[in-house]
Amino acid sequence: MINVQTRKQDWETEFGSSYFDKIGQPVVDALNMLEDVSYNNDELPSFVLCDKQFGEDKYSLRAWAGFDDLDVDRKIFVFSLGLNVNDEYDWNYGSRIEAIFGNINPTCNIGSDEMLTNDQNIIELIMQSKDNFPEVITNFIESEIL
Repeated sequence: MINVQTRKQDWETEFGSSYFDKIGQPVVDALNMLEDVSYNNDELPSFVLCDKQFGEDKYSLRAWAGFDDLDVDRKIFVFSLGLNVNDEYDWNYGSRIEAIFGNINPTCNIGSDEMLTNDQNIIELIMQSKDNFPEVITNFIESEIL
């Protein structure tokens, strides 16, 4: 049996244990509460915030968090939101999902005052989403997709 406390997260295996060293520990702790679905072909670690079934289809609110490959100094933190339908990312909805959560900047300078606010907003979204599928996303799916 794997001890959950000592099990390495997928993002650590795929991107290295020091990958999030420049990010505040509260954000890393919040990300570690989510289902980690990071994969070595992904550009960034990825996480499922929550899932919901609509008829035959499963919708997942997903987050990709980390650093662009071109940002070798890791100065800009990326937190991109999107929607997966039946475990496949749907490119049609990414920017619209991010717009729904406009209080989260998808690219933020590490160490900036804005990053502190962004961290709080990211943690708040994670805490709210891990127990309940956000109503605004349910409304979006029902009005824009179904």
